[in-house]
Amino acid sequence: MIKKLLNPLVVSAFILIMLLGSLAHLIYGSCQSSKWHYIIQHYYMTEYLPNYMLNKNDKVLTYPFSVYVNKDYSGVWRSWTVEGMLKIKANYKNGANHGEFSAWYDNGKRHYKANLVNGEKHGKLIWWMRDDSSYCIQQWEFGVPISSFVYNKDGALNKKEYYNEKGNFQRRELYKNNNLTKTETAE
Repeated sequence: MIKKLLNPLVVSAFILIMLLGSLAHLIYGSCQSSKWHYIIQHYYMTEYLPNYMLNKNDKVLTYPFSVYVNKDYSGVWRSWTVEGMLKIKANYKNGANHGEFSAWYDNGKRHYKANLVNGEKHGKLIWWMRDDSSYCIQQWEFGVPISSFVYNKDGALNKKEYYNEKGNFQRRELYKNNNLTKTETAE
């Protein structure tokens, strides 16, 4: 009689432990294990997450906080919208953005693409407007802006801006139909 009861109890206890372990991983485990895991943690369970898992000073996302990226994390970090569309894809090295950093609008259109070195913009950064009315190509050198070129939807040059080695504005050139119409300089 005891052997007949023992087997179902062991199986039931095993299933219960597996369910509790899965629930604990869903709540506190790395949200990068799957897209849906990230969505559940970021949008539906944030009030249950411990403070060490929250990044309240997130300047990239438009939410009041996001799930914390571990200070030693190296690899690709992805963020998704609540609908499951890719929002951010960033490369990390030892907890800092390092490499390509891409973001998309909630409608799935490209927002920007940048290269970062130890968390600072370096190289080419491209911005696209939400309505596709224009795009901007900026050049950066270790967190300091060098130049910015804005183009219209048809690819015509709209504006050029240049900065000094400290990132301070120096000169702006305004264009219409790819022809220079006005030049502004810093005083």
